[in-house]
Amino acid sequence: MREAARNTVISPRTAIACASLLLASVSGGTALALESAPAPLIPATQEMSLRQAVATAIAGNPGVLARAQLPVATRSGELEALAAWEPVLKLELGWDRSNLVPTSALAGAEDGDSVLSEEQASGSLSLSKLLRSGTTLDLSLAAARRETNSSFQGLVPEYRPSLGLGLEQPLLRNRWGMQDEITLKLARNDTAAERARFAADLADFVFAIAGAYWDVVLTESRSEAAQLALELARSLADDAEKRVQVGMLAPVAVKEARAEAASREEQALSAGNEVRLSLLRLAHMVRAGDGPRPFEIQPAHGHEPVASRADPERSLALALERRPELRLARLQRENRVLGVSKARDDRLPSLSLSAGYTLLGAGGRAVPISPFGSDEVVSNPFGGSWSDAIDLLADGDFNRWSVGLSFELPLARSASRARLERAHARQLQADHELEDLESTVILQLDRARADLASAWQRVQAARLAVDLADENLHDQRRRFEEGMVTTTDVLGFQQKLADSMAARTLAVTDHALAEASQQRAQGTLLEHYGVKLEGYEQQARPWWASF
Repeated sequence: MREAARNTVISPRTAIACASLLLASVSGGTALALESAPAPLIPATQEMSLRQAVATAIAGNPGVLARAQLPVATRSGELEALAAWEPVLKLELGWDRSNLVPTSALAGAEDGDSVLSEEQASGSLSLSKLLRSGTTLDLSLAAARRETNSSFQGLVPEYRPSLGLGLEQPLLRNRWGMQDEITLKLARNDTAAERARFAADLADFVFAIAGAYWDVVLTESRSEAAQLALELARSLADDAEKRVQVGMLAPVAVKEARAEAASREEQALSAGNEVRLSLLRLAHMVRAGDGPRPFEIQPAHGHEPVASRADPERSLALALERRPELRLARLQRENRVLGVSKARDDRLPSLSLSAGYTLLGAGGRAVPISPFGSDEVVSNPFGGSWSDAIDLLADGDFNRWSVGLSFELPLARSASRARLERAHARQLQADHELEDLESTVILQLDRARADLASAWQRVQAARLAVDLADENLHDQRRRFEEGMVTTTDVLGFQQKLADSMAARTLAVTDHALAEASQQRAQGTLLEHYGVKLEGYEQQARPWWASF
């Protein structure tokens, strides 16, 4: 096709009509291949609309897929915070043996025995649980078996089971489990904040996809305009050469046309390279296909500008409600407020009430003993097996009660005062950052609305400019045919037509980007392209964390 174009004389009117048809749609087709163009680097081509390109990029771009894992990883912090109320089962087993020097008669070592030996095996099973009220409950079951050669020991071996219940309740600091609830709220806010940050990053990525998509349309249209200008120059050179042969023009006219054609060929080559680069950039952003190289993405349609009828008040309300950056800033501010509450609680003295009740039992093989200083021999009345020791425990006659208060107050409280001052400063910082961000969002919205209105006016003006350049070139060709103007004049009007067509495409693509920018500013860009983030659901409280 290229050789046929070079060897065929194209009439001016036909060339202008072809140009109008080629550039009537800003979507453009694939740029005409030049003879010197290198082989394409992309193994396959897919035609896609912008919506399809966005969906493909989000589903297959490795950067997006990697970024999407951060909210998932952050969500595990909620379960970690809920673990504060998780019941804890603890099992302890122990065995020890000692051989002591009997340094006192009270040690009970038998006469002539130089070693006081003792052996004990013990085990305990406990269950601890933090309640929503801040109370810590401990239920423990313990048992020990002790054996010794002391003559004062009435049960050898001795069995000692015990069953105990203990509690500890904060009365001032961390009362009603305040700090644990704050920790859970902070973890949930962190998860929601990470999702908001991901939504903001995703909106930026979608906007970048739109920019790359319309850049392909723009570079292809510029390449077509450059190619058209080259064809018109070559056609004019062929026409001038025929006129020189019949003596209607001087030979210099052919040289001017050929020189301009050579210059425009260089411009067409450069424009073709820009097309290849823009296609590569879009392909690597979309990452379509499963091969080592992504498929080339060819825009399937253009942009049809229409006058904007957006309501400024509604756009502002949408932006304040939906912009993920604002949602992120509000969550961060809420975390700073929670940090102040926690720091204030840390300023309180630590006062805790503790109480405990333990049932005791005893048993073992009764060994006759002589009380110290007496010749009478007696036996321990609690002798028996393990079951006897447990029955004694169940009777409840032997027990231990305990109640206590623990109070702690750093005299200067410098550390807690420093934490509170730092928390107050961070909250004020978050307040001002939120105000500044709201102001920035409003400015971005106003600027996007102004850019959209300006782009629409440019589209109207560019369309008129193309029509006028088309008519002017037609008139100049007629004058050239009548010998009233030179080839230089016609070449100039050809270039003006190509430039006006490129300017029209630039105005249309700028209008498309201005629409995307407005949607980005008001927080509806993802929704516009059908991108939906899965709804965030808080980690439900497990049954053991609900009381």
